[in-house]
Amino acid sequence: MTTETQTPIAIFAKVPRPGTVKTRLIPELGAEKATRLYERCTTHTVKTALDAKVGPVELWCTPTILHPFFDGIGRSLHPVLRTQGNGNLGGRMWRTLEALLTGHSRALLIGSDCPSLTAEDIRNATQALAAGNDAVFVPTEDGGYALI
Repeated sequence: MTTETQTPIAIFAKVPRPGTVKTRLIPELGAEKATRLYERCTTHTVKTALDAKVGPVELWCTPTILHPFFDGIGRSLHPVLRTQGNGNLGGRMWRTLEALLTGHSRALLIGSDCPSLTAEDIRNATQALAAGNDAVFVPTEDGGYALI
């Protein structure tokens, strides 16, 4: 696969600290279990992106890559670890896509906690971009997006 035919994938993830991830589930699960769920979802997302085999997979972490969870994913699954940087979510997304599109004609950005997203979804999005579509979105039920 050449750089021109590859579609790099950025996965956005937060440091999994209890009380800061999957916060809507904390009343039901508690902060510790919600954090473990977030870690499982993030690991699943990295594996799904790798299984799609459309290009390099990068885990863009906030506020830092320096956390045992990210270190473990880096050692076991081998995505490139990057820091999202400062600013609001939209600004961080913009900078990430800008970085991925340097040297590539297309790129994908996905959230770390969308377990329904499949490798086939990722391949379909890549094919849609390769066919000339300017953008591809996979919406979520809560009004957000699993993939851009």
